[in-house]
Amino acid sequence: MKTLDLINIDSFKQNYYKALLPLEEINAFLGQFEERELEAATQSLISLFDVAITKTVLLNLDSVPEKQEFLRLAQDDYTSPAVLDFLIDTFPGSEELIKQALERTLLSAKKAIL
Repeated sequence: MKTLDLINIDSFKQNYYKALLPLEEINAFLGQFEERELEAATQSLISLFDVAITKTVLLNLDSVPEKQEFLRLAQDDYTSPAVLDFLIDTFPGSEELIKQALERTLLSAKKAIL
């Protein structure tokens, strides 16, 4: 089996932070599920990621206008790289914060579900 065979790539392409996803770790996590559970597990994981990243971003943006702009961009097109570009331009280290949020969320999911 190829390393990324389990991941439903289309599901993970539906967010602006797709370039920051730890795909091998996600695949290892999803590999623990039965085939019939895989789609639900994938969608649940994506939902967890979305909440964790949104919370992290909102906590780290300095001003209300920045927060509003982030939410507007995400609402307009959640798949657009413009959302991540805005975050990178607005505060340095945003990519690392998002990666850390993804890793923490995946670790929490492993502990809670498996």
